Formats: sequence, C-alpha cells, structure tokens
Amino acid sequence: MEMQTPATSADTAPDPADIVIARAEAKQRRRWRWLIAGGIASLLVGYPLSFGTAILLDQKGMLPVALYPILQVIYSPFIYALANVPMAEYLLRSYLWFFGIDL
Repeated sequence: MEMQTPATSADTAPDPADIVIARAEAKQRRRWRWLIAGGIASLLVGYPLSFGTAILLDQKGMLPVALYPILQVIYSPFIYALANVPMAEYLLRSYLWFFGIDL
C-alpha cells in the first residue's frame, strides 16, 4: 500500500484500468497506421501490374465489353504514356513478354 502525501492524493493517481485502456488504444492506432500504409503500398504496386492483366484478359476474350469505357478511364494515364513516352511502351512490352503477349 502506498502512503498518501498531500502532493499525491488518491484522486490524482492514475487508475490502472485507464492505463490499460490507453495502451490498447495506442496499439489500435499503430495497427491502423500499418493497415493504411500497407493498403497504399498495395495500390502503388497493384495498379500498374493490373494493366497487363487487363490486356491479357482482353486478348483472351474474357473481358466483358461493358467494362471497356470504365477501364479506359481507369487506365487513361497508361494509355497516354504509351502514346507519348517511348520508355513506357518499352516497359509495357517487356512486362507483357512475361505473359506471352506481343503488342
């Protein structure tokens, strides 16, 4: 048992339950930060890689025609880069080579 002095009364001492709750909330915040960082990293890697998959599905006839306008909007940066940046065309051809597709 702790002696109470006028400087540390029982009202100012932190409750152990509050400490446990505060630690759990801090752990939850750290978990959310990692989930958000992982989601952003997945998007940064998955978005460019999905372009090749979309081309593969289109060439095999597995892509519904109704998705063409949507995919044209989603992949418009790639379409622009392919038309105007020679290095982009080279990188795409190299990437599609792994799928066995020749543009």
